[in-house]
Amino acid sequence: DGLISSREGHPPFRRLVPLNEVISAALGVGPRSKAVERVHRDLCAELGSELRVLVNADEASLQRVAGERVATAVVNVRRGQVVIDPGFDGQYGAVRAVRVEDQ
Repeated sequence: DGLISSREGHPPFRRLVPLNEVISAALGVGPRSKAVERVHRDLCAELGSELRVLVNADEASLQRVAGERVATAVVNVRRGQVVIDPGFDGQYGAVRAVRVEDQ
């Protein structure tokens, strides 16, 4: 279900990555590219809000609207299969989507 349990007894939580970054990783282009913008717009127009796309849209619908690579990337994020870049020396860390070909 994509929920991550806490060892400290906190309620389960879900890691989310902004949809444009998920699409960017899947397509191998920058998150502000026209291709990412187009796919993001199409997904939200067809399937609902960004949160709905990231959390609830079924994989078949994701594939139909955005293709297999984007659908796989969204599902990977749901499963917690993300890369975490830790912060250092005053730099914030980042959570980013796993590239589809890294599987």
